[in-house]
Amino acid sequence: MTKAILLLLGGVTVFPGCAQEIHMDGVLTKKQIIKIANEELVSGLFEFDLRDYEVYYDVDNKKWADEAAHYKKEDPPNFEKRFKVLENRDYQVVRYKMKGKYVLVDVIWVFVDRKTGEFLTWFGER
Repeated sequence: MTKAILLLLGGVTVFPGCAQEIHMDGVLTKKQIIKIANEELVSGLFEFDLRDYEVYYDVDNKKWADEAAHYKKEDPPNFEKRFKVLENRDYQVVRYKMKGKYVLVDVIWVFVDRKTGEFLTWFGER
């Protein structure tokens, strides 16, 4: 008979031998979400150097909510279409801001499903 050992460390559940930590509420940790977003940007979307960006974990997606209200007001049909993928999803936003250089897009928002770790979408702004 195999026994499972469950460790509780600071509100995080750790299953020995399991690569992912899962919070008691069933979501990935802040560190894991940032890692997923970083990997997507470095290898998937833009292949850029993370050293050129400041990375922000948008607690409770508050900053995104403010920005989203602005963009939704400017172009409601486009906004609804662009972010339909977020409907009924428990997502976390990670924000990347370019460090003092002029580029076409200097802020990038990356959306990650908090439970599955799936990359959902991204949004860039100047």
